[in-house]
Amino acid sequence: MASNKQDKTAKLAYKTFRYVLDRIYDPKIQNRVIRLGGGYPVPGLLPLPKSFTENLTHYYSTGGQKERPGYDSEGGNILVRQAIARYENRKHKTNYTPENVALVAGATYGTNRILEILFRNNSEKEVLAVAPTFYKGLYRAFSLCKFRSIVIPANQNFVPTANNILSQVSKKTRVVFFCNPGNPSGKYIPQSEIKKIAENLNRLGVFLIIDEVQDAFSFLKKDYRYGNWIRSANVIRIRSVSKLFTLAEFRLGYVIADKKIIGDNHRGLIELVGYDIGNPPPVLNYFFINTLADYPKQWDKIMARRKNLAMKLLKQIPAVKKVLEPDACFNLTFKFSSWKFKTDLSLFNALIDKKVAMMPVSGFGYDTKECWMRLTFASPDHMIKKGVEVLSRLLKR
Repeated sequence: MASNKQDKTAKLAYKTFRYVLDRIYDPKIQNRVIRLGGGYPVPGLLPLPKSFTENLTHYYSTGGQKERPGYDSEGGNILVRQAIARYENRKHKTNYTPENVALVAGATYGTNRILEILFRNNSEKEVLAVAPTFYKGLYRAFSLCKFRSIVIPANQNFVPTANNILSQVSKKTRVVFFCNPGNPSGKYIPQSEIKKIAENLNRLGVFLIIDEVQDAFSFLKKDYRYGNWIRSANVIRIRSVSKLFTLAEFRLGYVIADKKIIGDNHRGLIELVGYDIGNPPPVLNYFFINTLADYPKQWDKIMARRKNLAMKLLKQIPAVKKVLEPDACFNLTFKFSSWKFKTDLSLFNALIDKKVAMMPVSGFGYDTKECWMRLTFASPDHMIKKGVEVLSRLLKR
């Protein structure tokens, strides 16, 4: 086990996030909480297209069985990997092949398996995490290697520049990790900055892991695209269907990386998946093959309307000093000032006592005394209004 395995930012953020989840999912109140902090849409909010429902099962509506995969390849069905490569190539103007893709049991699982590969025999090296970020998904790193965080300030909207990151890379750095879009901010990092980061890290022999789980429900006027430069051998992208297609319960994601990282049944990520869980869940094979490209654009409009509603209501509260508009996904962050609540965690506790869940940004690595919260607006209008009403009453006291 690596020594000096947790920096203070990571350790405190993980502890806070764990505490918050335990309170939100307390069996005594779990089903009565207004979920504005769970990071996932309320069931029924988004209408599923018929093509989705037809391909989410291996059974016909008559009850007969389609061809079922049973146990499947360790890296995922080859037709599924082909479909993902085509989808990514259309989205980012790249030329990925199926050998660049491996299916995994969720993004966190994929991240942790990748870290195991990169820090095998490299335990004295470090992960450099760009915060605020999703520390819960990096938990395995705490026991694999050294760990260091850099925190991007709110006056940059939590969006790092290339200089923010490259100036902190040391001889011990083996991996740089960040979320794009940011979690909790929902803000994209400009492509030009990521390109500069990737190219410089490649020259230094440092890997870049990009968690893209929040890349869903875009509010930008133009599609966010990387370009073929993202295929650099040192760039590892982690993606999931949990946000983009609201299918978290299926526990399926995929990793896109150089062939040497992805590997096969005898090496790399695919070998680890085979040893660990046998094969990634094949339940979504039909979905990936037949409907991956059929993303319902009306979902963006549904989320945009709720984003605008949440922002409007928050801006009407005098104690809310800033609302940061996201570029994508269904979370926004806001800063408050209150004589009664001096930390984001104290406000979280007051809200959850009133059966309203919002996430303190200290759970993502930011200073609790800076008083930033994350609100998930993927809920019906009445829940957003009720939750913000409770927030307003608390901040008036």
